[in-house]
Amino acid sequence: MKKLCCTCIALLCIFTTIAFAAEAIFKTKTNELQLGTNVIQFKNDIYQINDKTYVPVRELAENLKIPIDWNPDSEQVFLDINHKQVHVPEKTEYKPEGVIPDKETAYQVGKIILETYAGKSLEYETDEKIYYLRVYYQEQFNSWFIEQTFDFKDGTDWGGSGIYRPAVILNKNTGEVIGINTYSDIEQITIKR
Repeated sequence: MKKLCCTCIALLCIFTTIAFAAEAIFKTKTNELQLGTNVIQFKNDIYQINDKTYVPVRELAENLKIPIDWNPDSEQVFLDINHKQVHVPEKTEYKPEGVIPDKETAYQVGKIILETYAGKSLEYETDEKIYYLRVYYQEQFNSWFIEQTFDFKDGTDWGGSGIYRPAVILNKNTGEVIGINTYSDIEQITIKR
């Protein structure tokens, strides 16, 4: 009986040690966290528990300029990421004509984006066709449309619907990419009108 009791106590000690060792808690050496190129210095401690880093959420939100609120009744934290406050430097200049004000700028920006995503040049020639980028502005969307198209070298018109071509849509005011397509079946078109 004495032997059984000692064995049980020994096993209990081993399992307890394993259970506590499984949840390793470490305080980090510094209270710094790097997010992208920004280093955030925290006043409160940062902990690592089982390879996960835990940071003070209020300090994190305040450093990222995200409004935060605490509901004591539900004991929940609310982060309002839709109303993040962005610092605008004094040197920032408002451009009433937008950041992509003209066709040439839209062409240059659109070409870089499309060719980067497509992984190839989109302006080239074959034996029968000349491929190029067409740029046009659609006022109802306040956006520039940049798309690949082609002309037959012999001047023949072509037409069709449901044709996929590389294209990008850019917001005139912000330069934001509204849509992008890099799939193309334009090279298979041989129908002439």
